[in-house]
Amino acid sequence: MTGIAQRSTWDPVSFPSDKPLVAPAPPARSKIAAELAAQIAAANASNTGAQKIGVLVRFREKYKMPRFPTLRADLTRDAPENKSALDRAQKIVDRFQAARAPDHAQIGSEIAQLGANARESFWLVNAMSLDIPLAAIETLAARTE
Repeated sequence: MTGIAQRSTWDPVSFPSDKPLVAPAPPARSKIAAELAAQIAAANASNTGAQKIGVLVRFREKYKMPRFPTLRADLTRDAPENKSALDRAQKIVDRFQAARAPDHAQIGSEIAQLGANARESFWLVNAMSLDIPLAAIETLAARTE
């Protein structure tokens, strides 16, 4: 046969039946960024763990964020259809702010026991900006949420 490449025989690969066909779990990640962990280690070594630092802490998400209504670009914001979409969006914002408020109040009282104080809480993501002693960050990270 000239001009035609000869195909080799395909050999199917058999999988061992004793091994599951699922991907292994990714390695556990630290809740504390490497740079912050280095600061904590340095503070522990120099007995300056009481020094406060500003951090952003993201907590486990409890709520599923719905899709926000979109405005029609061909209409003004005051058009009835866009006003209706803006009203629906504001109701979503109000609902999430109301849902997060008790959780963030509880977290605020718990972090106060660590010598920390909340600077700001966020409703779009479950997060808070804190001033917290370096020595208390590992305790905060040990929380289950």
